[in-house]
Amino acid sequence: MSPSRNNCDNMRPPEPAQLPVISGYCAPCRFGFEPHWPPIVKVPKIQGFGGEQKKRDKNVRQLGLSENVPDVKLFTASGDLKKRWFVWYYLKEGERKKRIRLYGQVNYCKDKDLRFKMLQVLQKRIQEGFSRGLQLTDSRPVPFTDPHSLSLQEWIDKVLKEKKLYQKKTSYRATESHLKHFKEWLKEQGILTAPPTVITKAHIAGFRNWLLSRPVSKGSGPVSNRTANNYLIDIDGVFNHLKENYEDIIKKNPCQGIRPLPTESEKHTVYTFDQVEKISEWMRRNDPQLHFFCRFLVYCFMRPNEILNIKYKYIHWDKGEIHMPPGTIKTRKTKVKYIMEVFLNDLKKMDLQDRTQNAYLFESRRKPGSPLIGAAFIKRFRKVKRVFGLSRNHTMYGLRHTFVSQLLRNGVDRMQLMKWTGHESIASFEKYIREYMLEAPADISHKYTQVF
Repeated sequence: MSPSRNNCDNMRPPEPAQLPVISGYCAPCRFGFEPHWPPIVKVPKIQGFGGEQKKRDKNVRQLGLSENVPDVKLFTASGDLKKRWFVWYYLKEGERKKRIRLYGQVNYCKDKDLRFKMLQVLQKRIQEGFSRGLQLTDSRPVPFTDPHSLSLQEWIDKVLKEKKLYQKKTSYRATESHLKHFKEWLKEQGILTAPPTVITKAHIAGFRNWLLSRPVSKGSGPVSNRTANNYLIDIDGVFNHLKENYEDIIKKNPCQGIRPLPTESEKHTVYTFDQVEKISEWMRRNDPQLHFFCRFLVYCFMRPNEILNIKYKYIHWDKGEIHMPPGTIKTRKTKVKYIMEVFLNDLKKMDLQDRTQNAYLFESRRKPGSPLIGAAFIKRFRKVKRVFGLSRNHTMYGLRHTFVSQLLRNGVDRMQLMKWTGHESIASFEKYIREYMLEAPADISHKYTQVF
């Protein structure tokens, strides 16, 4: 019996005396079903045979099967990619045999070797379904949810859904954006609906190269080495998540062994004494709000994003502390930031205690109840840099480093200073000092034994 071009008739629930039909959506389908890889498996409710030979023999007779499972074969059109490839087998219906074709979505793949691998995976899953020896107890179809049948796209979406439960909103948005571009690239390669096991190190490297040379028409153009590394961190996280939480889905993380690209670390230049004097005076006269914002950097050693998240209720005026809850700071626990007395006295003179406690200290006028975005202050600080001819590395955050450097040079104890900066270990604080060269070396010229 010659099968029809489309396989949609096979999606109907089988009769009680038939073998469960594992049917896939053909593409294109005249009924408008969305293509899937691997094919969605529709089977009736089933009950296992428990390995009892008598029950198996009985069901073999009822289902019209031979002792061996049906022979599932491949059709590859002699390697012609212009023709449709499929797997097929015979299903016995009474005295007749019906030939079943399953296409999955393998014909969307334009790589011959990869299409053949996808076809083999489809063949293996169908054989595994037959080899279970299933007994029909109900004709109502239900989806088959074997995790091994999920496609790469479905796994990425599943991992994203789980990460959303514990990731910070900003981190999740970045991860979601990176994986969205990764899925777009996989779709172009024809492997988005393939199983995750087909992804190799070569695919990951190919995606990174695509990011580095991406045309403007495909997004915002090429990305920097740092951004490309961030993409790979999120992709590596997906495959690590699969490996750690879902056994036997993948044996090896394809990102393993790929070295990050070299990047230039951003250096926040320390300001000179004269530069600080001029910048402070200019801000007082021309942009008081920016000056107020920067004083939190100088006197509380807070990060710009943390300052934007300050609400009036977080400020404890009697103790001179700002209690930042999780989600508003870099760490995942409540952090106490201390306010220097000279700055605390100025804050009390501003009568901020009587403001609406749930409001933000730096609130957006366009969106009441929301904080200002960091880009607003960054843009305003660029004007300061233009006025004084400062370099690219002269940043707002550099003001924090400048005053930490001043305190170190003036003999403030390191353990005391760590409480203000928020570093939790001496090692991290020492690394911070070395990285930005905040401490000048002591003079050792008196140790020389010769004059040159």
